[in-house]
Amino acid sequence: MHKYIYVKLIGGDKKFHLCNFSLNIEIKKMDMVVIEKDRCEELARVYSDVIETEEERNAECNLLRLATDTDKNKFEQNKNEEKKALEICKMKISKHGLPMELILAHYSLDRKKLTFLFTAENRVDFRALVRDLAATFKTRIELWQIGTRDEARLVGGLGPCGRPLCCSVFLTDFKPVTLDMARKQGLNVNPFKISGICGRLMCCLLYELPIYEEMERDYPEIEEEVEVDGKRGKVFSISPFKKTVLVEFQDGGQREVKLEEIKRFNKNA
Repeated sequence: MHKYIYVKLIGGDKKFHLCNFSLNIEIKKMDMVVIEKDRCEELARVYSDVIETEEERNAECNLLRLATDTDKNKFEQNKNEEKKALEICKMKISKHGLPMELILAHYSLDRKKLTFLFTAENRVDFRALVRDLAATFKTRIELWQIGTRDEARLVGGLGPCGRPLCCSVFLTDFKPVTLDMARKQGLNVNPFKISGICGRLMCCLLYELPIYEEMERDYPEIEEEVEVDGKRGKVFSISPFKKTVLVEFQDGGQREVKLEEIKRFNKNA
């Protein structure tokens, strides 16, 4: 029987990682633990119950121990050093003239690795920068280019709804979001009104989409020709929750009617 837990790095990438759990200790959600990932020790927090399965999974890390006071103190010390590393790296980016914006610096718990995350419009050749940073910090250096959505997840903030960003709280991955999804829900398709602080279409447009798609199966398509009380017109919009259809007639007038009041000429349209 194989045992696993899901953890999230503290001060790291904010992604969920599947972790091997082979220790004979009691563990629960929100416990702070030390894991081994990429040949380094990291401080993490548990976000699941223990998963027992006969199927072997591709785990990304191994659980080493419950975090001790020494581990927590070392993490706080690293946080102070990360601030210094961030400023030094910014100066070196300027020195090398690289078009990149530094977002975050992160030391592994054992200080064997120092990771910098940055954004840039195009690919950046940072090999000379890595050598310079390695000579300065005397440890393994990794630079990762991230997208605007990942930046929002790391930095955090409040969405238009007034709540913390979904990506920084519970989303595990980013799925494609399109304007067509907004149209199906009868939303204003002005990108400025339905975009998040990352500049991309809001992830929450996906949440209610399956409900709309299920409800719209019995509704006519937009601009489909229909008839209401002997008058022909075209579907202007639909309101599945109200169970109504807004029809625009040939004379320019509009009328909201119940779904059962319209006559469709092509039900397979």
